Amino acid sequence: MRIAVIENGVVINVIEGDADLMDGINYVHSDSCGIGNEFVGGSFIAAPAPLPTAGELEQAARYARNLKIDEADKAINKAEDTGQNSASLRMWREALRNWPESTGFPDLLTLPARP
Repeated sequence: MRIAVIENGVVINVIEGDADLMDGINYVHSDSCGIGNEFVGGSFIAAPAPLPTAGELEQAARYARNLKIDEADKAINKAEDTGQNSASLRMWREALRNWPESTGFPDLLTLPARP
């Protein structure tokens, strides 16, 4: 048996097995509850997923930037192999390299765009 201990409409603990609960504790028997779930109108509502940390956002932004740097390297090599001007591609690659120091980092909307 699974028992959800509820406080202010939120599951604060889950007890597995039979339990002798003290008077004054609000609880519900349920096999589908989890800590952090809301209990509204006799039903459990899953807790929202946590927002990513600043470190996780920065890691994802660096990963996206590194993919774009690889793309720039390939485009530069192709341009040079075919005798085309690669100056704008080189400027893009440099902007990608400098992006983590910019004020927009790690917002992916500020990732420098390919020319």
